[in-house]
Amino acid sequence: FATLGLGLPTGSTDEKSSAGAQLPYGMQLGSGTWDIRPGITYLGQTELYSWGAQVSGIFRTGENDQGYQLGSVFEGNAWIARKLSDSLSVSARITLQNVGGIDGSDKNIANPAMSPTLDPDNYGNKSFYGALGLNYLFKNGHRVALEYQRPIDENLEGLQMKQDGSLILGWQYAW
Repeated sequence: FATLGLGLPTGSTDEKSSAGAQLPYGMQLGSGTWDIRPGITYLGQTELYSWGAQVSGIFRTGENDQGYQLGSVFEGNAWIARKLSDSLSVSARITLQNVGGIDGSDKNIANPAMSPTLDPDNYGNKSFYGALGLNYLFKNGHRVALEYQRPIDENLEGLQMKQDGSLILGWQYAW
């Protein structure tokens, strides 16, 4: 199935610290632009296995009021899961992510050399992740999922911290 979304420029791009300084790009609440968000998903299933793939993106449509444009985002996922019982399954997933760098710079940041997070050249990445998960489906429609994700390869733009891993706990209810 396919999706098409539109991100509205409702989040703030001029958040300031308690001292009145402009906060870094990553701490702003929005992009300040109209964003097109397409996606497509494929799902397959047998008695014991399920699998799928998803491709999605965020395409920025212009510069915001602060004088910059966040990078567009592309993400691709592929996964497989095996049912161990009627309630329990295990899964494996790979993710490819490409986040474009920032184009332009925030006109309200006085001295980007004060912190790496204030420099627009320190944003963007091309990353490849692997994940293993455990899913439990309760009889009442609730599902709990636990997943551990780890980078396989990260290519970060500028000065950024690499990721060691992520533990993701999720809850879902279907009716």
